[in-house]
Amino acid sequence: MLLVLPHLVGAPHLDGPEFTHPDPLAVETLISLHADFIVASALANLVFWGVLGLMSAWVLNRWVLKGIGRSA
Repeated sequence: MLLVLPHLVGAPHLDGPEFTHPDPLAVETLISLHADFIVASALANLVFWGVLGLMSAWVLNRWVLKGIGRSA
């Protein structure tokens, strides 16, 4: 029941800038770092889930399906 609560109430959203700092160069650097982190995280997740899927298919084909063929 508590898992549904944020969807009913709504998550808080920022109305202002994401980063506040008096130095505009620091803000620009933080925004760039934030974007780079999102891209790097997405690519790492893509590689991880791709490798996990390929390894799962290999294990299924190698051990599970061949074991079924031998026992029949």
